[in-house]
Amino acid sequence: MRLWTRRGKTKNFYYRIERGGLQELFQLAYGRYEIDPSTDNPFLAGTVRYEMQEFEFVNSEKEYANANDYEEMYVFYNELKEPVYRYNPEKKADKDYVKSIITAGMTRNRGGAVIDPYLNITRLFKDKLGIEVKITVDKEKKLAVLSMGSSK
Repeated sequence: MRLWTRRGKTKNFYYRIERGGLQELFQLAYGRYEIDPSTDNPFLAGTVRYEMQEFEFVNSEKEYANANDYEEMYVFYNELKEPVYRYNPEKKADKDYVKSIITAGMTRNRGGAVIDPYLNITRLFKDKLGIEVKITVDKEKKLAVLSMGSSK
């Protein structure tokens, strides 16, 4: 999880582009989860359990240029199963929604800093899903609180 802020501007929530975690963020946004009460940790209200469903909000799809050549695309869908955004990791990133972030202190086996693409969840959810994502940070408790709701 990454939080970015500029003076006087709201914080944006960035999440590394990978299918599993993004699927769960979409499920949180649409309320497709249940809370299992915590029995052992008094500081937690419970554990989030996501519904297993036939439909996935994030899919990796192949886009063929010809019979042999294709590119892997990430396709993001809304609740109506309509595609709302496409991301091709091989092409120049759409800077409105994707930011390459250097992961501090990490390097790849072949050398060099780890630079991974992160999706601006705040902007994507607002622009494409009509869902407002807000982040509050409690520095004392070292806690970031993510809340989502309709922006309409």
